[in-house]
Amino acid sequence: MQTRAVEIVTIGAGIAGLSFARTMAQQGHKVLMLERSRAVGGRCATWRHMDLAMDYGVPFLHGRSPLFWQTVDELIGADVLSGWPYRVEGEGPTCQPRALDPAVRHAALRGGLNSLAKKLAEGIEIIRECEVTGITIHDGQWQLSGEGFLVTADTLVLAAANAESLHLLKDSILAEAASGARALFGLTQSLTCLSLLVCYDAPPSHPAWDLLLPETSSSIQLISNESSKNAQSQKLSFCIQARPAWSRQRLNSSTDEWTRELLYEAAPLLGDWSLKPDWLRPHRWLEARLDSASRLRGPLLQDIAGCKLGIIGEYFDPAGGLEGAFLSGYRLATLLMETK
Repeated sequence: MQTRAVEIVTIGAGIAGLSFARTMAQQGHKVLMLERSRAVGGRCATWRHMDLAMDYGVPFLHGRSPLFWQTVDELIGADVLSGWPYRVEGEGPTCQPRALDPAVRHAALRGGLNSLAKKLAEGIEIIRECEVTGITIHDGQWQLSGEGFLVTADTLVLAAANAESLHLLKDSILAEAASGARALFGLTQSLTCLSLLVCYDAPPSHPAWDLLLPETSSSIQLISNESSKNAQSQKLSFCIQARPAWSRQRLNSSTDEWTRELLYEAAPLLGDWSLKPDWLRPHRWLEARLDSASRLRGPLLQDIAGCKLGIIGEYFDPAGGLEGAFLSGYRLATLLMETK
């Protein structure tokens, strides 16, 4: 069994965890990140097909925080498509309220949103495809175990999706000591989203919009014109995202079934030619985002049996979304530095 002893360990390499780890690294502290999937970034998810980078999680960045945008501009530079989506059709609701308000800056990234996650991850030690199955405290240190590994640390930060964090908090010593944190997670509602990437090699035409927000569709939340992020491409690609209620009703359906149904739902909006894409890729987001009805003012940091436990994510910042996740990670790092 591989054994590691570190100062700080973080579970989850989404934007919250990466923001925390990067901020701590800038102050000279090493953070070990454990990520159960192969990729970093969580919902900053980009799939590359031919010459296209297509976002199938969050379609664009938005927010008001100068720190957030300073980081994006610094890391991504000229590949920030500031103002995208430039052309919006329809007045249906966006996934995050006020995402397109005039006072809110929004942008896409030419290389896909995952390029931001990769930049944040530079210089950080991340063990991927590493699932933590047990957490205990022994001799004043956290002990995290999984298949073939044991990690000990002074500080544990949970930056995973709510369902995973809640599962980890329910066992062993955490069950009683972290009961307050578990209660907070119980107040949140994770929203499901079925997402479909489609690509057309020889489309009859290109739409005159970057983002479509249908007002009356009971099935489709939005359609993002992913090819408009790369003006050089002759192909046409979309990400079709279903509404939470529609997605939840079809979670147990076969992928072929809901993919076919979503294509038929999109056809009246795009045209009958869209029923036969040259390439497609479906994805189930079990936790696409959190209901924005209630959010905390900041990250959680508490002492448990002499060890520090931090919890971050979009729920732990009033901004919500990727901006909130980023800020929660930064603010937890600031809090932790104040205690050292």
